[in-house]
This record gives sequence, C-alpha cells and structure tokens, in this order.
Amino acid sequence: MGKPILRFLLLLCGLGPIQSLWAGHFAGSDIRVECISGCTTRIHLTRYRDCGQVNSMTPPDVTIASVGSCAVPNAVAAWSVETLVDITAVCPGMYTRCSNPGANLNGIEEMRAYRDFAFCEPIGCQYEISHANCCRTPVPAFPISTNFHIFQNYTITATCNNTPEFTAPPIIYLQQGIQYQFHVGAYDPDGDSLAYSLHPCYISTGTPMSYPAGSSPTAPLGPTWNFQLDGQTGMLQIDGSQGSLTEGYLGLMVKEYRAGVLIGESLRETKVFAVANPLQNASPQISPISSLSGGFLSAPYTVQACIGSSICFDVSAMDPDSAFQNLQLYWDRHIAGASFSQSGNPSVSDTVTGPSPEGRFCWTAPSVPGIYQFLLSASDDLCTLRTFCQQIITIEVVGSMQVSGLISAAGSLDLCSGIPDTLSSLTGYSAYLWNTGATSPLILADSVGTYSLTITDPAGCLLTAHHLVAAPIPVDLSGNVRTHLGAPLANQRVWLIRHDSTLQSLHLIDSAFTDASGHYQFCGVTEDTVYVKVAPSQSAYPEEMPTYADTAIFFAAARPILAAQFPATVTFDTRKGTNPGGIGFIGGLLSQGANKNTAPGDPVPGQTMILFSNSLGHAVAYTTTDANGYFGFSSMQAGDYKVIADKPGVDPYNVPGITLTAQQGFLDSLDFRLHSTYLELVLPVVGNADPRLVFAVRVTPNPISGGSRIHLQLPEHCICTFTLSDLQGRALQTMSIGLEAGEHEIPLSSKDLALAAGSYLLKIKANDNAQVLRIQVLD
Repeated sequence: MGKPILRFLLLLCGLGPIQSLWAGHFAGSDIRVECISGCTTRIHLTRYRDCGQVNSMTPPDVTIASVGSCAVPNAVAAWSVETLVDITAVCPGMYTRCSNPGANLNGIEEMRAYRDFAFCEPIGCQYEISHANCCRTPVPAFPISTNFHIFQNYTITATCNNTPEFTAPPIIYLQQGIQYQFHVGAYDPDGDSLAYSLHPCYISTGTPMSYPAGSSPTAPLGPTWNFQLDGQTGMLQIDGSQGSLTEGYLGLMVKEYRAGVLIGESLRETKVFAVANPLQNASPQISPISSLSGGFLSAPYTVQACIGSSICFDVSAMDPDSAFQNLQLYWDRHIAGASFSQSGNPSVSDTVTGPSPEGRFCWTAPSVPGIYQFLLSASDDLCTLRTFCQQIITIEVVGSMQVSGLISAAGSLDLCSGIPDTLSSLTGYSAYLWNTGATSPLILADSVGTYSLTITDPAGCLLTAHHLVAAPIPVDLSGNVRTHLGAPLANQRVWLIRHDSTLQSLHLIDSAFTDASGHYQFCGVTEDTVYVKVAPSQSAYPEEMPTYADTAIFFAAARPILAAQFPATVTFDTRKGTNPGGIGFIGGLLSQGANKNTAPGDPVPGQTMILFSNSLGHAVAYTTTDANGYFGFSSMQAGDYKVIADKPGVDPYNVPGITLTAQQGFLDSLDFRLHSTYLELVLPVVGNADPRLVFAVRVTPNPISGGSRIHLQLPEHCICTFTLSDLQGRALQTMSIGLEAGEHEIPLSSKDLALAAGSYLLKIKANDNAQVLRIQVLD
C-alpha cells in the first residue's frame, strides 16, 4: 500500500521563527497488526522523531498484554527495519537536520519496523499491544517533556483480522487563517467498518495526559482552533480563521467493527504545528464526483457499484489563487488495478497539474463485495507556504444494492372500492422479481404493505427497491370470518347491509372479499347502524351457509354494529349447512300476503329462502326466489323441514313445516304467503272443503327430452285447465278438458308445443283448486 505522495503539505522553507517550535524528542507513533499465515502475526511499529532534538531512534519494541486468561504470544523473529527516511517535503535544493546536521530545518524522520509473533490462541482472545517511550516533544502548552503511550487492542477472529493501516504521517502543519479538510489516513485491508473519534493522549496504560486550560482532546491547539472530525468518514475539518501560533498533540481513536461487533481499537498520537501564513495563501478545494458511469452516486464522494462492473468518474480541483498558481491533483494509488489520469488525456497518470486540474478514475470492481477507498489530494505550488486539501473517495462494491427511483407508483390503493395501486419498474433489465412472486415490470398492488422488487442489471448486479402501499382511508369495520370448523373462510364476498325499519327491507351498502386468512374490512362507512353478512360459494364451501355476524343464518338474530363503536372489529363463524343429498324436492311460489307496503298476491322476487332440517338440527340449503317468486330445494332426504323467509320483521321461528316421505318425496308448487310478520303455507283447499277433494299432479320424466306425461289424480269430476307460461308469467299455451274422478295420463310433448330448451311453469286448475309445476325442457 503506497504512501501519499504529499508527505508534509505545508513547506516551511528557512523561516527563522519556526525553529523555536521544533524542540524536543518524539513526535508521534502508531501500531498495526497484519495476518501473515497460520498463527504468524506481524506487528508493525511506526515512529517519528524530531531530527533537531534526537540523534537516532531507540530500538523498536512493544508490550503485549492479554485481556483475560489467554496466553501471551511469543516472538518468532527479531525486529526488522522496513524504512528509515526523512519525510519532510522541503523545497528543491534544501535539506533538514535528518540528513545534514548543519541545516536550518530540524525535519522529521520516519522509522517503520516489524516483528512476527505467534498468535495461536482461540478465537475471541483479546490483547493490548502498546508502545511507550520518553519523551514527548515539549510544546508551549506542555513545556515539560512527558512519556507518550499508544496502543492497539486486537481480537483473534475466525478469519484474518488485519487492523487499520495509516497511510499519512501523523504530523499536521496548519497555517493561520486557513480552513482545512483532509483525511486522517486510516484504511482497513479487510473492508471492516471504521469509526473515528478525537481521543485523549496517554502517558502510560490507563493514564491520560493532563491538558492545560483551554485545551482538550477535541481542541488540541486551544480555543482559537476549531477541530471537527466526521466519525464515519474520517474526514477532519480544521478552521484556523482565528488560530494562534502554537503546537499541541492530537489523539485519534479508530475503532474496527466486523458485522457490527467491535474487534479492535487503535490509538494514534499526532503532533500538530500551527504556523504563520504571511502570504495569506488560500487552500484548494476538491469537487464532488461527476460524469459517473457503471455505478450510483450515494453521496458526493461515495459511489455504490456492483461486483464486476466497470466504473469511471471525474474529480477536479480549484483554488481561489489559481490565477497565479498551478495545482497538483493526485491520488495515493490505494486501489489495486485502478487508474487515475488526466481527463481526456490518459497519457498523464497519477498526478494531474494545472489551474483547475481534472482527473478521471477508472476501475473494474472485484468479485468480492466490500468498501474500497483511496485518498485524493490537491496542493498548490507556492513553495514557501503551500496549502492543500484532501478527500477520501469511497466505492462500495456490493452483490446487490438498493436504488431509489426504481419503483414508480400510479394512483393509490383504495381498500374500500378495491381499486389497486399500479407499481411499475424501470424497463430494460433482464429479470424482475417482486416479493409477491410476480416477474413483470408492472404489477397491481391490491393490499396494504411493503412491495419489494429485485432486478438484474446488464452487469449482473441485483438492484433492489421498496415501496410502501398504505390505505388512504381509515378502516372503520374489519374482522375475520371462519368456517363452522374454525378454518379461515378465504376469498369470499362479505356484504355490508343497511336495514330500513319503515319498509322492513335490507339494502346493500358495500361489499368486500376476504383474503387468504379470512380477513375483511370496510372504510368510509356513513351509516349509523350496519350489519355484516358473508356469502360463501357453494362450490368452494359446500358445508357453509350465508351467515350474519354473529353466526346467524337469518336477520332476526343478526348483530347490529353501531358507528359510534368504529373502528370496530367483528369476527364470526359461518353456520353449518350440509345437505347430505337425496331424491326429494320442495318448491313453491312466494307471493305477498297482508302487508301495508305491497299488494297482496304479487310475486316476491329476490327473497332469500332457507331450508332447515329438524332431523339434522341445522340448515341444509338456501336459495333466492326468481322473478315469478318461484323457489325450489332439490336433492333432499326424507324428513321434517322448516321453510324460513329471511326478511326483517318476519318471524324466523314459527314457520311452515313440511314433511318429505318415501311415498311423497316431491312437493312442488306449494303456495307461500309472505306477511309483514310471518310466513304462511296455504294448503291447496278452498274454505272448509274436504281435503280428499285436493288433486295430485306430477310430470314424468322432468326434465323433459322429447316426450313426457302429466299424471293427474282427481277426487271428483272437474273441468281442468292447463296453462303453460314462461318464467316471466307470459302464457304460451292454454287447454281446458273435462275429466272424471280417478287417475289420468296426459301426453306432454316439447316438440308438439314447439318449446325451446329452458324452464317453464305449468299451471293446472281443477275446479277451485290450482297447482303450479316447474318443468325443464332439455331439447
């Protein structure tokens, strides 16, 4: 990992007053841990000395202490010096005392050394690796030399744990009157998350340095300098607009997290110099990322891209003093395989110069997701007091990423009317997958909740987006409907009903369908009192009857739901309605009886009729009268039954009883009268006539295919009239004949009568008695 090209971005070329600031001994240090192989772990120690005060570096050394009962690792090799260099960025032709004892500038020398240790303890073992030395360089705020102490808290993890690496020297030169922005120089080789904070400096384990009045860990240069550190990005903002000439020590804590778990802490100490700015040289600025391709810009300096995608973008620098200065824009080459060159001229690489230099970064994202960063720096060319700025550029490489604007919505979901929301995706991708299972770019969102979409872009990256669909109107009435066995009644219609007490009638207000769990809901209900009824499909739920809340098959037992109770929850079960099957039949005509609101004798269409089996103890069937008031129940077993008209105000308990027997299993054309308070079954007799005078009639076969016969049994001689009509009551054929008492068979031919396939009514009148049969013609 290369060091930044710019070592000391502020150059102090032969300024006499600055010499007084360069006094003392060591000026900073940090520790890094690197995985080598197996148990072998390498500890890197970097130290910085003031060449004017210390003749040479003392031998490197660290102390390793176990946090707990884990064994302390043994060294497996001696210390090796990696580098020993003067890192002071002097003007051309100038030297420091690091290389020339007679030079005017003290200079700063960096020593990097390492030593291998055997960390073979179990996963989870923790250690504190520390380095201490004498002495910290005195500064005006701290005139007495003190020991300095830095540490690295290290945890053994299941996979290699490389601690953060610092790629910029821990010495910061600041000019009066300048606002600075730069990165603290920490990267994590494993892509672990880092959190930054300003922290006290230490003189020994657990003992922080004492700060004088006006200074603190967050104000190391006293109250005239403002330090602001971004804890997530590591970008440090320093405002020296009113800053005084001074020196201080800055403690930087970097915490390392893996999958949200803290696995390391690194304390680095940095000396800070504040110097004069006689030429009032302004600091350059680095522009946000522009002209991005192959990824998405999630922040001004952060790119999100998928594995394997080709990424390119531009970054430029500017300076208020560019009229008489040139700038250098360069990167630290921290991302392997990437390039940084002059925009439009790739032959100029790594460092771009000019009044407003613009560089182009290009890289092919690797196959391993992670966070990849590089440091971008800009400096001017005023040699005596050069100024600079830095910006960390972050590239988040992911296997999938969330993209705003991927889903667009047209309309809004209205749960009351059932109008769905229309969700659509950007087109042009190879695959779409919604969390509903849909695989098209457009779907209808018909329920409240979060809809998620995953698409595959041309680079093979999974892009995700989420959209919340919410109901625009509050739910007034809701609940769950279950079968008589307690299972959810799924995908069935629920009616919301109003009762007109004056006309004793029911009116449909609204309807909804239950979902897979049996849940229903109504919104925007304006009535004071409502009723809820469910209508199960006989094909889907053959054992369930239409049922009112709470579990009533007729209105008289239904639960009134008051608007004053909204939002209300009404949960109920349907009533059992199993018909075991048979060959019997019960049918008849329903006409108006005594009722002040209707004319007697008129047919009653659209009336719900329920058949209750006394033998089985529950309802077995339901139907609705047709336009002529006709209804019928087929496939009945022999037994005792009750016929109930489900109408408000009509007694559902004291109702007509009917018996089907093996000898008389077909009862049709029964005469029912619906009065205002009760249902009446009118027997086919006149006045007090002898019941033996009632005639019997049936048609066999029925349904009719070609020919059939009317079987007639008369108790006395009569004039019989046969009237054939359609279901709307329009007469099609009429015939009258005289017949003696006894049994008779009269041919009935659909062809002779020119009858098309369908249903018809056959009315037979014998003297003062009449019966109506419903016949079905097949062809």
